[in-house]
Amino acid sequence: MDWPDQGRPDHDFLVALPDLSGVVLATGAGYALIAGDGEFLRHGVPEGVGQAVVNFRRYTQRISVDVPAGMRIWDDSPTSHRAFVRPDAIPADSAVGEQIALMRALSASAIRPAPFAAAWLSARRKSSRRGERLGEPLSRILDQVLYTVDDHPIDPGLREPGDATDAELTAAVVEALAAIDRLAGP
Repeated sequence: MDWPDQGRPDHDFLVALPDLSGVVLATGAGYALIAGDGEFLRHGVPEGVGQAVVNFRRYTQRISVDVPAGMRIWDDSPTSHRAFVRPDAIPADSAVGEQIALMRALSASAIRPAPFAAAWLSARRKSSRRGERLGEPLSRILDQVLYTVDDHPIDPGLREPGDATDAELTAAVVEALAAIDRLAGP
């Protein structure tokens, strides 16, 4: 946020919608924070929350010389998740770690495809809620798994022509795991 020529305000101020579905905190330190429900954020952060997090990180790095509190704010932020770029950087107790563990279980025939799909989608939603992010190419690899899971009916009675079969889902997961393992290196 650029402040008018008269300088930054010397105090923080908060603007909130009457129903509290969205708030903006503008600070005297030269930055603003925004929070709210999905609809508020779609309008207030049109580039998307993920990109806004990246932009905020860059901004705090840039201002940290003049505003040392900037990096502290980032470090204290619940959105300070770094993007996982390598598989070995993914904590096993993260939701992304859970997704990969489920993929390994399916590839080892330790779980059937339908329960895998339900659990994997649940872990994917949990990852999103927690703000876990993936860098490329991990993001693309797990997106491909999502597309195949989405094409696979969890209830076999709802299978339609063109849906991914159990074998196709398993093959896509095995292929994704091979790609992930190549990223990990020797």
